[in-house]
Amino acid sequence: MQDIPDGAKVRQPGCRTKIVPRDKDKIATWIRILELHGREKWGARRIANHLNDLGIPSPGAGRKRTDRGVTHQVPGKWNHTSVLALIRNRAIIGMSSYGVQSEGRLRRHGVDGPRVLEASDRRQDSKPKIVQNPSALVVSHPTGFEPAADAQLFQDSQDLLAARGKDRRGISR
Repeated sequence: MQDIPDGAKVRQPGCRTKIVPRDKDKIATWIRILELHGREKWGARRIANHLNDLGIPSPGAGRKRTDRGVTHQVPGKWNHTSVLALIRNRAIIGMSSYGVQSEGRLRRHGVDGPRVLEASDRRQDSKPKIVQNPSALVVSHPTGFEPAADAQLFQDSQDLLAARGKDRRGISR
């Protein structure tokens, strides 16, 4: 097996990348988020505010981003969307999910393979929407490392998200 230096890009046929957890503090924060949500029944905004009050930096803290052509440094403040992304991310239980959403301009993920966009895949201005695929289309696979969180804790959080979102599902914002 060949050693690959840090920062090198691997582009070889048959080569796959793996998510490898390295930062124990970030994983501990992620597990704490799941505990606050799944066991304590806290909402995402309350969790984000709590983490900001404790001074825990968000996962993107210190990175540089470019928004609308302007480069800036990510401040490290938690937002409810960041918390929700971590709550939904199955990597914490050692699973990767593929095909969760479709955003293609011409084709989308379908039951029998790629399909042409339908009218429901477009907005009123005819631009394509980003759609969440049905769970039957999502492919899950083990990541190759041991789960960092309890599967039941993760499932409790998913059940809470589903219960709280059932009245809002399908309603445009």
